[in-house]
Amino acid sequence: MKPQYLINVNGLRVKNLEPLEFEHVVLQKQVPFYQRRFGRLITVEGDSPTNTLEEAADWLSDVAKNAQTT
Repeated sequence: MKPQYLINVNGLRVKNLEPLEFEHVVLQKQVPFYQRRFGRLITVEGDSPTNTLEEAADWLSDVAKNAQTT
């Protein structure tokens, strides 16, 4: 059996559009994860990988920029 870890699932939220700033939010506390061979954390329940902070910030930046233009 793979070792499991209990980790908080964090999220990002847009704090300010001009200049673009984010704030961290705790979405879920003590969620069980395991670690794959190359270090990526995977949820035990959904078997889905986590996003890195950089991936989340890039995605949210794109969404915020599109929201500003519409």
